[in-house]
Amino acid sequence: MIDSLFIAVTENNSALWSLCFAIGAGCFLTSLSRKTHLPTLVLLLLGGFLFGPEGFNFFDPKALGEFLPIFISLAVAIILFEGGLTLDLREFTQTSVVIQRLLTVGVLITWIGIAICIVFVFKTNISFALLMGSLVIVTGPTVIVPLLRRIRIQSRIANILHWEGVLIDSIGVFIAILCFEWVVEGGGTVAIPNFMIRILSGLLIGSIGGYLIYLCMERKWIPDTLINAFALASAMFIFGLTELVKPEAGLLSVTVAGIIVGIKKPHRLKEIKAFKAEIVDLLIGLLFLVLVARLELHQFKHFFSQGGLWVLIAVILVIRPLSVFISSYKTQINFREKLLLSWIAPRGVVAASMASLFAISLQNKEN
Repeated sequence: MIDSLFIAVTENNSALWSLCFAIGAGCFLTSLSRKTHLPTLVLLLLGGFLFGPEGFNFFDPKALGEFLPIFISLAVAIILFEGGLTLDLREFTQTSVVIQRLLTVGVLITWIGIAICIVFVFKTNISFALLMGSLVIVTGPTVIVPLLRRIRIQSRIANILHWEGVLIDSIGVFIAILCFEWVVEGGGTVAIPNFMIRILSGLLIGSIGGYLIYLCMERKWIPDTLINAFALASAMFIFGLTELVKPEAGLLSVTVAGIIVGIKKPHRLKEIKAFKAEIVDLLIGLLFLVLVARLELHQFKHFFSQGGLWVLIAVILVIRPLSVFISSYKTQINFREKLLLSWIAPRGVVAASMASLFAISLQNKEN
């Protein structure tokens, strides 16, 4: 009895320390990157390996146990809500054709193109190749927005990258979940109905929730001293409510809610954006440290020894440019701008989070 209690206390302390260390170290590395003008994600990636089990073993994300997937999902939801807040409808109208194509035709080209590469390189079946390809569809605001802050490019190109980064996260997540359930859970009879339920519930709850947030803020029903806390709590509530209807549908609902609030521009929206940006910086640092620390170096060796480098080359030099050039065909985007759009497509924390969640789910099924 005493031994069991001691083990439980030790595990709880280990989980608490891992979480606290990741928060503190992530914030420190983010601050360091701003002071030194070094890329934040590079420092976070190095920090994850250096502080994790593969380095000095200062913390172990596996100590978080079953709470890790829950925490990852909630953090990603807050990040996507903030991404929706930053969108401006005027930016969309200027380059709507290219954005719409990137989110439809571009997604299909990326998804299918990567799947074909994986089939040829790794000699796997098409179902698992489509699942692996779906995880690489997203770009993400967590990496696009910092890049746009550092480099000065034309506004219409920045608008395209910004809108693509925010909206493609939800699209990519839904496609990835569709593929996962198709491959793992039992085929289209399970995956397709769940896919439709997620879309409908996410759009409905997100739209209603976003409008109610706007209404409360615009009519000043919430005291100014609580407006930031209200926005954060509302996003978490919308996410949790949608997750009750259908797991993983909450990411779409918070994105839709954020977009509606951002477009309607209620009272004190600027203060909320500033507060949310700080929270998101904290969460990005935490998530990258935790997710990178879960990786093992031998996984990289195995990936590249099996021909993974060819997949990376194909994605960067063939698939992304093909997606951009087709999506911008017969538009005002010139050749140099197309090349720039082709070159900027980093994968962010959403892609890493979904890959980690799928890996954890597969491990649990095997056990």
